[in-house]
Amino acid sequence: MQRPELIATDLDNTLLRTDKTVSDVTREVIARTVAAGVPVVPATARQLKSARVIAAHAGISGPVICSNGALGVDLRTGDVLFTQPLEAATVRDIAETVRAANSQVLFACVGPVGEWFRAEPDYVEIAEYTDHHRRMDEMKIVDLDGIMAEDCSKLVLRHPGVGAQSLFELVESLDLPECQITTSGAPFIEVTGPGVTKASGLALLCERLGVERDRVWAFGDAANDVDMLMWAGVGYAMANAVPEVHAVADRTARSCDRDGVAEVLAEIF
Repeated sequence: MQRPELIATDLDNTLLRTDKTVSDVTREVIARTVAAGVPVVPATARQLKSARVIAAHAGISGPVICSNGALGVDLRTGDVLFTQPLEAATVRDIAETVRAANSQVLFACVGPVGEWFRAEPDYVEIAEYTDHHRRMDEMKIVDLDGIMAEDCSKLVLRHPGVGAQSLFELVESLDLPECQITTSGAPFIEVTGPGVTKASGLALLCERLGVERDRVWAFGDAANDVDMLMWAGVGYAMANAVPEVHAVADRTARSCDRDGVAEVLAEIF
């Protein structure tokens, strides 16, 4: 197997342990990998705000892919590397169609470069800090028109009485404009633009860096990691991954709580 030229890794329940920490072992292996000239790139559903904090804790200061592939940023320089927004007209079509099908579905959205987070009042009421890593006063409360007013990196949908998988099935059954709908293990579903996934974001980044896809190793655990693992030259499912991830992965790493990503990389770096 060829030595990788780039490592792409999900954060929650992949690089991070289930308690949301990065172990000392993982930090040490990341440092060795980066010192060898191989970037370790977080590819996450998280917004830039929280991804930046986690990356710093892990000792990562290069590119990061946020909002399920909708945004790429160089953490070292602050430069925006790419954006793949969900257009306002599409947001409106999705929101109006879903609200007509189920009036209890609540909406939030994230700015194209993570610069704002907007949510309906009832969404804010049921959101936990760990859902978006934002306090209530960091969320701008708007009505549905405010959600639909501008392009965004991703649209977030949740239901106060229905789990994410059931909501996913409902939304997938509707006649929506072309878009990407996914889950990440959180209590909501996320919608990005047509074809926008962690894989599409990773492809844009690799093109920019001159890295061929067969020299990319990717690690993940949730449904929103499937496309990325399929795109990469080698895709690793964490032992704690959902069945859909195991079904497409080339290899399996130990669980996140056993530092599976670090163990794989330590065999090379």
